[in-house]
Amino acid sequence: MSTSASLSLQGCTGAEAFLAGVSPTFWAHVPLFICQIHALILLEEGVNCLVRATADGESPTREPPAAHAVIPISKCKFIGTVVHAERKANGCTTYVIDDGTGLIDCLHWDTEHDDYNGLPSLTGRCSDSGGGLQTPGAVVQVWGRIQCVAVDDCLVEIALPAVSDSRACRRYASAVREIHASLVEPIPAPSRSLPHSLDCERRHWLDCLQTQSSVGAADGSRVDRTLLNPLDVLRILGPDISEQVADRTNLPSAEDVCGLWRVFGVHCRCDNALLQNQLLYCHCIATPEVMDEEFVYRDRLLEALVHAEQATAPEQLSPTVYQREPNENPDKRIEDNVGYFLFQYNSILCHDELNAAAMEQVQRWSKKHQSNQHAGQIQQLIRNTFRALCKDGVLYLLDPDRDVYILLSRSGVLDSYVRQGWSCETAAERSFFYASRPTYLTAVSRARIQLVRRILTDSTATTIAF
Repeated sequence: MSTSASLSLQGCTGAEAFLAGVSPTFWAHVPLFICQIHALILLEEGVNCLVRATADGESPTREPPAAHAVIPISKCKFIGTVVHAERKANGCTTYVIDDGTGLIDCLHWDTEHDDYNGLPSLTGRCSDSGGGLQTPGAVVQVWGRIQCVAVDDCLVEIALPAVSDSRACRRYASAVREIHASLVEPIPAPSRSLPHSLDCERRHWLDCLQTQSSVGAADGSRVDRTLLNPLDVLRILGPDISEQVADRTNLPSAEDVCGLWRVFGVHCRCDNALLQNQLLYCHCIATPEVMDEEFVYRDRLLEALVHAEQATAPEQLSPTVYQREPNENPDKRIEDNVGYFLFQYNSILCHDELNAAAMEQVQRWSKKHQSNQHAGQIQQLIRNTFRALCKDGVLYLLDPDRDVYILLSRSGVLDSYVRQGWSCETAAERSFFYASRPTYLTAVSRARIQLVRRILTDSTATTIAF
């Protein structure tokens, strides 16, 4: 780790929100006992942390000394017996699971697949079939996210181990947790055809113990086999990654709860917040254009469209906006396009500022390639840009006869589409709704739709008072 990164991370414990996502443990399903799930430390930033046992075998306390390592965890895997099962009308099945160390509530939805975007279980493999309702008495193995449903108002100062010194971290004195399961899989009865079922529970208990065990290193220190503190991971990754994380650049982390990096990539360094927030679009996922290598004209075009959409008075949008007739419905496939921002291709050709930006890029390209510039190249750049934006799912050609386009923005299109899916009464109807997209959303990536769902879900959850 370089000197600058060491200074930037000085005093960090590895449990900070911006560091949590560095460790693969945060994204994997960690084998745990139910009692360990309830005993996790919940920091003020909302990160669940497992306190690893000391080398001499002592059990971790609620105020861990410097010998303990704090590991951020978001998902888990456990095995237990179903003591209660109930099917809800909204497609959710609730379970109460007992593994001998405690009981915990589990919620399983038929269409829940978000966990498979992360890493698999640290031990064992996760099947793609969720199965049906498990009856009480059945032994099941569960993969899911750890969710805190309630916390007390008391925050306690605790001292956690740091790089060079210790600093106080705040945690909630107690928390109530449940599991949002992505898979509840029954363990088959022992049989000769399935010999692994004979000792499935025993192997899971051993996995839980081995996952948190330590071995001695050559220098006499203790090195963990599986669970790694984010600071240990940074040392392995090298100084370049350490500096990026220390500067809190756009890397996967617990602060990015909505998963922006799933859309833009972990190496995205684009700084156009307007396009990223309103269109979920950046240079990293844009279709390239030879005459606009740095996407200068494309950014100007999209910024003008976003500002026009955000304008309150319709007369202020001219000539960018396309003014519809009162009884006009350009596309019968759209049931209600009143809130959609429509504009014509011809209005872009008449836009003086955008034409100046296109001419500047064409002149730069012609000078670089030592070619003769002509007026047709400007129109070619505009046509190629529109073609790329339609391919990338940012624009949609609604009416080819009159060159009418829709701007597929978050506030104008995607948010309302996701909220329509929420209005479905059953999980089956909701799955069919998202699977059968309207024509104008076929080019929008699944990652962008999922990102909007996460953003809206998170914003809705923060408005609920517990």
